[in-house]
Amino acid sequence: MLQRLISATVLPWLWIGGTGLVPETVTIPSISFTPSAPVLSAQASPISNEAILAEINRLRRDPAAYADWLEETRPYYEGNVLSWPGEPRIRTVEGTRALENAIAVLRQTQPLPPIELSMGLSQAANDHVQDLQQHNRLSSQGSDDSTAHDRVGQYGIYEGNFQELVSEGLKSPAAIVAGLVVDDGNTSRSYRRALLQEEFRYAGIQCLPRGSLALCVTNFAVVYTAFGEVADTPFGETVTIEDDDPFTRPLTPEVLAQLAADVIAETNRVRADPANYATKLEALRPYYQRDLVRIPGQPTVRTVEGVAALDEAIAALKSTAPVPTLEVSSGLSQGAADHANDIGPRGGQGHYGLDASAPLDRATRYGTVPPGNLLGENISFGPPTLAEWHVIQLLVDDDFPSRGHREAMLRPRYRLAGSACAPHTVFRLVCVVTYASDYEEQ
Repeated sequence: MLQRLISATVLPWLWIGGTGLVPETVTIPSISFTPSAPVLSAQASPISNEAILAEINRLRRDPAAYADWLEETRPYYEGNVLSWPGEPRIRTVEGTRALENAIAVLRQTQPLPPIELSMGLSQAANDHVQDLQQHNRLSSQGSDDSTAHDRVGQYGIYEGNFQELVSEGLKSPAAIVAGLVVDDGNTSRSYRRALLQEEFRYAGIQCLPRGSLALCVTNFAVVYTAFGEVADTPFGETVTIEDDDPFTRPLTPEVLAQLAADVIAETNRVRADPANYATKLEALRPYYQRDLVRIPGQPTVRTVEGVAALDEAIAALKSTAPVPTLEVSSGLSQGAADHANDIGPRGGQGHYGLDASAPLDRATRYGTVPPGNLLGENISFGPPTLAEWHVIQLLVDDDFPSRGHREAMLRPRYRLAGSACAPHTVFRLVCVVTYASDYEEQ
């Protein structure tokens, strides 16, 4: 069944975020129509978000039975022309070939969990479909250059994969969903794959009439928590998701300065009682799903080692004696700021600056490290303005076999530290912490 299709896919946080647009557009000529086949019973449903969702869940609940139902639409095809009862006749690209492909795939597909309607995702879908209608467009990009990520972020936080489908096709709920399933003219069958993606649990839907057809925007997410909703945290508490979200909060100088101070304060909590801090890491275990970490209200994180690195960090903390807490050094903080402000705007990583400066070079711009003393540097990357998030990242030290970040944070000889955070063009945020066993300020 022919649809004009636009898809925007947002990948989960793999320490980076990405958005891809796949435009797939074909022409839909209108043809006069006289019904020549019986109307299927599902046609009687009113056009509504709930009715469309019911069709999606009918598909997911029993794909093989849906294939049987879809097979009954064969008489509606005359070559490449589709004459769905009660709808305008449209010319498809593939004729029944796409239909047969859909039927074959569905017969091999196992039942899937149902999808729940999300008001936040539906509000985002409504914003976009109204914009497309007003400007007579068909695109995943808004007239204000907004992306799908921007729109859903106005109403809440999604976790894991997210996908937006923009389509123009027939009007009834049964025909709308059948069109997405058949996915005519879309060689990747990306719309069908979205409908059948097992991990999707939430959807937001909005369709508007456009002439004799329907313009629809459908958002899918693994988890979506709307602002004002309550979510559990890994630490046995419940929180209300607010607009002032640490994953999207504007990175003002005040926010960055507070985060830098909080990172050292959180580091001192670890150093003062490592065994007690291990309980925070233990609380994260239920949120690991193989290599993914899925915490309500936060983007999903993909790890390399999975829960093994977490368990190793827990064991290490439980066997570590308390070490002295760190005093804040102005000079070390200035050196850390130099590096954060160097690598952040250019999306850099690593301990060497654009000018080839090393941590010791930057520290000695603002003071002196006496002979025989130690100096080290840790760098964390990631989206949230949460000190705990950055400190735990360094403690778990996923994909770093030496666990050098954890070792540096817990090194007993360190007595001083400076920290600075800056916007990062790839990871959103970078925080640099410089440690020293002794340091003389200028």
